Amino acid sequence: MACTECRRRKLKCDEARPACVHCARRDKKKPNEFRCIYDVVLRKRGPDKHPGARPRHRRGHSRMTETSPFTDYYDYSEEEGEDEYAFSPQGHSTPFSPASEPTVESETAMQLYAPHPLHARRGGSYITPQPSQEYHRSTWWDLLLSTYHEDREIASKRIFADLKYLFTAAEISFIHFPTFLHVIREPRLRVRMQPSMVLAALSLSTLLKTGSESTAHMLPLALRLREQAQQHLEASIVGQWFGPSLAQAAWFICMFDCSGHGEYSTDRALQSLDQLDCILQMHRLTMIDAPMDDVTVYHLAVPITVVRPSDSPPGTSETCSCMKVRADVLEVDTVCPGDPGWDVTWEAGQIQQEEIRRVCWSSLRLVASHIGIMPQHARRVACLSFTDPQKFCLYFPGEALYKSGAFGTRHSAKDAIWSLAYRAILLFQSTMRQVAVDGGLGCLSASSPPFGMSAWSEILKIESLLSDHVACSLVPGYINTAKAYVDYTLMLLSAHYHSVAPNPDAGFNDIFSRERAIAWLNEQKRFAWEISTARYGRERGNPLRPYLSWSLIHLAMTCLALWERDRSLSLALETCVDFRAPIEELGRLWPCDVQQYETHALWMKVQLAYDAFTSSFPDAIAVL
Repeated sequence: MACTECRRRKLKCDEARPACVHCARRDKKKPNEFRCIYDVVLRKRGPDKHPGARPRHRRGHSRMTETSPFTDYYDYSEEEGEDEYAFSPQGHSTPFSPASEPTVESETAMQLYAPHPLHARRGGSYITPQPSQEYHRSTWWDLLLSTYHEDREIASKRIFADLKYLFTAAEISFIHFPTFLHVIREPRLRVRMQPSMVLAALSLSTLLKTGSESTAHMLPLALRLREQAQQHLEASIVGQWFGPSLAQAAWFICMFDCSGHGEYSTDRALQSLDQLDCILQMHRLTMIDAPMDDVTVYHLAVPITVVRPSDSPPGTSETCSCMKVRADVLEVDTVCPGDPGWDVTWEAGQIQQEEIRRVCWSSLRLVASHIGIMPQHARRVACLSFTDPQKFCLYFPGEALYKSGAFGTRHSAKDAIWSLAYRAILLFQSTMRQVAVDGGLGCLSASSPPFGMSAWSEILKIESLLSDHVACSLVPGYINTAKAYVDYTLMLLSAHYHSVAPNPDAGFNDIFSRERAIAWLNEQKRFAWEISTARYGRERGNPLRPYLSWSLIHLAMTCLALWERDRSLSLALETCVDFRAPIEELGRLWPCDVQQYETHALWMKVQLAYDAFTSSFPDAIAVL
């Protein structure tokens, strides 16, 4: 399938990835002006090259239902019958006869991970996959086993060990791990899984393990698994077999492509973000809770979360009770102790709904973490379709746990620590989106004052609520995330909305004061020290991950930007230099040419900054 640019210009495309020959030539002449994009869903017209290769749709049936965007996805029944794998929008599976299946657990697992078609025919039956797809679905596991080891039992054990390592090391919280393991271990259920999700997860797990001399040889395996995952994902889309695990596969692929490694490509990372955006929007997964009366709906550009009296339990004080619904409390063996748990009484449809919510919020976090990393592509990343706050009609992660009332929570689910973290991320994302839409960074000094005031007000509300979560400091992941994105948003507002904070003080103002900048720098200095001494997360081994490299570079760049605001703030330069050791260690563990180029340019800027400043470098890093 030709890229969109070649189709528009009516040129013969060689279909090369990440950029065809025509787009690559245009990019050399005018960098960053042309993008080579391939449609995730094929739009081929005209006669088939091979008759019958594409499924035909009946007249009068559109590909997406306009009035109910998620009806086809969850409910495959029509008035003449019901599909045994259908789900209602409220998350409950439709009734089925227990006598028709061996066990309820097996049926639940099959419902949860079966990739469903987009359309259903009358009588409740759905479109069967093409013969070639049926063949791949029945053979992909055997091919995967042969990739790992010639002995099937040994290969199977290695695969399960790699998956457990990934879920623990990367803290994957958007998959119900017990059900996932049950499905992949059961041949009758495994044949209905999305192969792309398993392959993409294994590729990321293998990449995490390549960060040493003894395991560096595993990078080709990780790259091969990633390519196989991409092929299966595209095949599922072409064959119109969809499921929540397709979005999960796209998330794993996106995380892999955004991580630092020898084959890293900015174009491929951007294409993976576009692919994730397309899949989430194709099924409108961020709108699955739209029918619910108590879901938060953002009508304005500023995502303001309003907690109604009905959202809080009556007669209780608003103190933190997040510990009662944490995974390490609700589950015996959990891979993500600091995340919200899973209710053991949930049915397959409810688990599936919660997985969709969590993968959508995790995708938002993934996108937000890469906005500042690629400043030349900030507009493209910030304006991904699914990140628009007005398209989020979605419960927060774990919010469904509060609805049952079985855990005795004492505050609104929208004020839980996980909700506050994602509220801060969504606010940061919307601020970046506003900056990008208004003409790029640096063009908002006098525009959109109402947006700045509303965003500032929401930040003050989030900060006030964070002070109530003292018990959550025992597992600091989410509370640190919330504080970090609050500070990032304040930095943006301070830099681009001078009209709402008219009292500048040496480059700072009331939105982000010099005292707050010093507090933030001290916190980052401590974090850099913990990373450098490998004390951060020492219980889980090496804390460094390939996807952290860009985040650390962004932190160093932020420190340098704060110094440029106030050149008397020497702490900013010192903190920037403190990140050199972990950044270089990441570059040694996962060599990446693009990362090396960016870090070299960064250290050159820091050197010039130190030359401009009267002091010199510390002895340990006298030469950059």
